[in-house]
Amino acid sequence: MPDKVRGIYKLCAMIRTTINILFYLSFLGFVACTQRIDSNKVLLMLPDTSLTHRDVDMGYLKAQQIRRHLNLKDLRLGVDSFELRIYESGMWTPEKLYIVKKEDSTWTCSIYYYWARCTLFDGNEKYPMSYIDMISHTVIDSCEFKNVIPKYGWNNFADSLNSFSPFSFISQREIPKFNDRVNDGTSFSFEIATHNKYKYFSYHCPDAYIDKDNVRATQLLWFIGRHLDPIWLCGL
Repeated sequence: MPDKVRGIYKLCAMIRTTINILFYLSFLGFVACTQRIDSNKVLLMLPDTSLTHRDVDMGYLKAQQIRRHLNLKDLRLGVDSFELRIYESGMWTPEKLYIVKKEDSTWTCSIYYYWARCTLFDGNEKYPMSYIDMISHTVIDSCEFKNVIPKYGWNNFADSLNSFSPFSFISQREIPKFNDRVNDGTSFSFEIATHNKYKYFSYHCPDAYIDKDNVRATQLLWFIGRHLDPIWLCGL
């Protein structure tokens, strides 16, 4: 490809990325101002990186894309009682989704294994793309799931999960002076909802750090992995 044409492709990709990011930031600004979906009275609790000046969390957009392809309910609309989703992803397949929920006083857990693919790579691996492009063109080719019961019963599990106070977690991008020094590894996106609250936060290889917020996230993941199904931490 001639250098001039290649330069035009790169410029178009940069413009597209800038527009997408500005749109996403506008959406977050709207959420920050309104804080509620008026029609459902659900309080949205999204990461606030205005103080740390970190980049936007693309994991949030990916979680919504995966949720749509798996035909799952949008937690931002609220749930019957409680629901926790943990998306585990890395440079491997399949990716995993843990869903723990309480509905009509009954606790259940489902674990999805899904094979995701970006269609932009189909026969065109040199296509100049942004991460937002990749997310918006992500599809799921196949999926498997299983139901799981905690090793020590639901009462013990629910009490222990509640002790973590999930709604009090902050996102890794909100940690002051945090520097992500791990390449690749495992990323975790969390969605939590009740009938009137929704929270999203994320962590990348939290077990690689010793500050209280990363340690707390690691402990929550260890807890889920120990009681339900092994979680692939970075092991650093």
